[in-house]
Amino acid sequence: LFGIAICFYLNALSFLAVIAGIFMINAPTVALVQRGKRLFSGSFTQSIEGLKYILRKRELLMPLLLLAFVTIFIMNFSNIIPVFAADDLGLDASGYGLLMTIMGIGSFTGAMMVAMNHKAGPKTSYQLAGAIGSSFFMILLGLTKSIPLIWVLLVVIGFSSTVFVAMINSALQLNSEDQMRGRVMSVYSMVFVGFIPFGSLYSGTLMEIFGAQGCMVISGIIGTIASLSVIFLRNKNQSDVKTA
Repeated sequence: LFGIAICFYLNALSFLAVIAGIFMINAPTVALVQRGKRLFSGSFTQSIEGLKYILRKRELLMPLLLLAFVTIFIMNFSNIIPVFAADDLGLDASGYGLLMTIMGIGSFTGAMMVAMNHKAGPKTSYQLAGAIGSSFFMILLGLTKSIPLIWVLLVVIGFSSTVFVAMINSALQLNSEDQMRGRVMSVYSMVFVGFIPFGSLYSGTLMEIFGAQGCMVISGIIGTIASLSVIFLRNKNQSDVKTA
């Protein structure tokens, strides 16, 4: 209706809510650990310490590995949905916008559910359910062209992906010691944000060969296998602990 520029302006304005939220955080004051003044060498050493810390703690390593798989193979909505809308469904820009809005409704619902159930904590079962939900329903999305069914699937995918990311984020923070939490979350940011370009390259290449729906089916299968593998390893680890 008003062109592309207004969308950028509105998006910029939306960040005011985030900035206001940051100012409203009343974090307790904690004593800072004094580090050496050699900035770059000290940062490198601390980064290595952080990676070693993650490798030693299974409750940090497994969520990060699962996040890496989901980020690369599933979290490619901004690349796949536009091609899916245009090539497979024949929709224009407003039609594509409606699809993303519907997925956003699912994401918003998932975020509200996580916020209202914060006392339950970041359960591993919720992480895995979110990963499997995102992956499995992406397979179904790649197998249909029914608009009403697509709407339902997008709501479920948006809901599942948001719950998954929120649970992973919370689990990493709560399972990290205070002096290591910053380094752990920096690795989280590297995986969640830094792996997106690899996912874009992957999805773009796959869509060039199999189309958007083929890409969704293949990606969903990979995500489902990765999630089931984590469940198997988790159950095996619990069995080994009980045996020991």
